[in-house]
Amino acid sequence: MPSYSITFDVRRPDTIEFPAHLLQSGRYELRVGEGGGVELTGNRDGLLYLAEVLVRFAIGGYVSDFHAHLPLNSDEGGPNVDSRPELTIYAPDGS
Repeated sequence: MPSYSITFDVRRPDTIEFPAHLLQSGRYELRVGEGGGVELTGNRDGLLYLAEVLVRFAIGGYVSDFHAHLPLNSDEGGPNVDSRPELTIYAPDGS
């Protein structure tokens, strides 16, 4: 059975360090259809990038309402300044 493990530090509960090394060769893309369906495609490292970000949010102990905005396409660079659709991930509220 394949396995994968990650380790990471949380230096501040209001700051996340993304596993950017995975996007050096990794790619992902989220597409939302008219009917509301979501399609996620990517190569190995791109999908691992998203998985690691989700794990960091799930168990990182970040403060309530802490969140991050990820582009729907890993090829988009820079901040989302023109209201492109995005994936917003929130830290759990502890319950």
